[in-house]
Amino acid sequence: MNLPALNPGGYINASISNVTAFEKVDYLLAHGSGDDNVHFANSAHLLDMFTKEHIRNYQFRMFTDRYVYGPGLWERKAEMTDDAHQRS
Repeated sequence: MNLPALNPGGYINASISNVTAFEKVDYLLAHGSGDDNVHFANSAHLLDMFTKEHIRNYQFRMFTDRYVYGPGLWERKAEMTDDAHQRS
């Protein structure tokens, strides 16, 4: 996306200010605390927005000291989804 000063429209279009559309989808938010480019405060803010709007059809998984992306991402996504289905 480049820097906000070089792509202000992209940052505006990518920002989430209304979470009500999340009611219509099953959503998985995975955050790896080992990724210093994606700050946990952003994930926490999104979770707060879900709470305020009573969005409940999401799953959250925190990977402590790990990255979420890269090799094995889809396997981990399937594992997280399978774990959640087994608990419900």
